[in-house]
Amino acid sequence: MHTKRLIPITLMVIFLSGCATHATHATKETSLTPIESTSATELNTAKNINPEVTIKLSQKNDRVIADVKTHWNGHQEGELHIHWTSPTKHCVDSDFDISQYKLKNDETWAYRTIHRNCDGKWTAEVIDSEGNVLASDSITATKP
Repeated sequence: MHTKRLIPITLMVIFLSGCATHATHATKETSLTPIESTSATELNTAKNINPEVTIKLSQKNDRVIADVKTHWNGHQEGELHIHWTSPTKHCVDSDFDISQYKLKNDETWAYRTIHRNCDGKWTAEVIDSEGNVLASDSITATKP
């Protein structure tokens, strides 16, 4: 009975030692490749350039929609946000972070619903983490 337990344990040890040897061999081969790629270096250099952003507002039914197109230039998600300025004191100004889906030609959208007493000029600005306005647009919206 003792021998029956020893054989599976021995086979498992041999199998695991073979896997460990293979993993070590694979690590040696991949260690010849440089860790930092050219594209990572380019992204760090590009971060010194402001993101390129456009914003376009439109109205559909009871919503003001902001279509935002971004070329991030090495900047990270959370560094850009949309600031909405509402037309009256009855409406609420708000801020939303822009989600990053791609580094270049990234497109996202956001909207605000036109509630009662919120007719008028809506403005949306794309602002960076330092408070600089990178793009803005306005629209005069009316409740349908």
